[in-house]
Amino acid sequence: FFKNIKNKKIIVACFLLPFAVEFTQLIFNIGVFEVADLINNVLGEIIGLVVVCLWGQHRDRLKTVKAKDDL
Repeated sequence: FFKNIKNKKIIVACFLLPFAVEFTQLIFNIGVFEVADLINNVLGEIIGLVVVCLWGQHRDRLKTVKAKDDL
């Protein structure tokens, strides 16, 4: 799925951002640090990336079918 993502920095940011937020909460004692939040955030981002990749593949197929129909 992820080979369609052209910018690999997006994937790295999706994994690092929740960690940064949770560790900031832990260090500065703001809010509550929970490992469950990390897991849920990362899983949500993975699901979002999969949906975006699947939509991109579907969109590409639609363009191909439409181009064939136009001929």
